[in-house]
Amino acid sequence: MTAPPTERTKVLLVEDDPTMVLFYTKYLSKIFDVDTATTAADGLPKLASGYPFQAVVLDLNLPNGSGLALIERFQTCKPGVPILVVTGFAFDAADVINKGAQDILIKDATAPQELIEALTKTIARHKVRQAFAPVDKAMAEVSESIQKQSELTDRREESLPPKG
Repeated sequence: MTAPPTERTKVLLVEDDPTMVLFYTKYLSKIFDVDTATTAADGLPKLASGYPFQAVVLDLNLPNGSGLALIERFQTCKPGVPILVVTGFAFDAADVINKGAQDILIKDATAPQELIEALTKTIARHKVRQAFAPVDKAMAEVSESIQKQSELTDRREESLPPKG
């Protein structure tokens, strides 16, 4: 079991079903600071507002906008924000992940503790990725440098007279 974050992480919940909003908020607010939006049109401005949301819990089937399209728009206005999709709507899991969501849960099959666990893990994975981003960048630069050196060596060897 993953330990919950030590500080109150700020989470945006985008869900149109009032019963689900109450249900999610009841359990998530035990650990997280939760703000809600009930439509795609309300969710995007909240995320873009500058308020330091550290994660999003998102339903895919929303009034006035597709949750799938909203994932891309969230990634544009706040790149890298971890998104946990919780939906009862039919979806293509690969498409959801490729658009930028980190995890997917099925509404009717998810217990409150599973929701908390999944969100905690989603946030933890995001923090690990952030922590390793400088290392990944440095490794890419070293790899590029080695590739260039290898190409120079190959060119030098090609310009030498044949042996023997």
